[in-house]
Amino acid sequence: MCVISDAFWRRRFGRNPSVVGQYVDIDAHRFQIVGVTESGFEGGAVQRRFDIQVPMSMAQTLLGVVRDSPKYRWVRLVARLRPGVSA
Repeated sequence: MCVISDAFWRRRFGRNPSVVGQYVDIDAHRFQIVGVTESGFEGGAVQRRFDIQVPMSMAQTLLGVVRDSPKYRWVRLVARLRPGVSA
């Protein structure tokens, strides 16, 4: 499964509202689209934007990095608080 960016959704799928459930391929791996990010959402990476985001469990398959490895330092968590909830 994966989530695609609003920009990728517009560019690749022409804003097709039935994109959820379709598939995209990354390095010969097939991912089902489960959502589209909100317009303007850029993720947690500074100065980098990603068209497709996949679960962390795919790190070894796509990047060759074992999730529990000391080399697994690139992980950043991003969350959006519900309106009215403070940090």
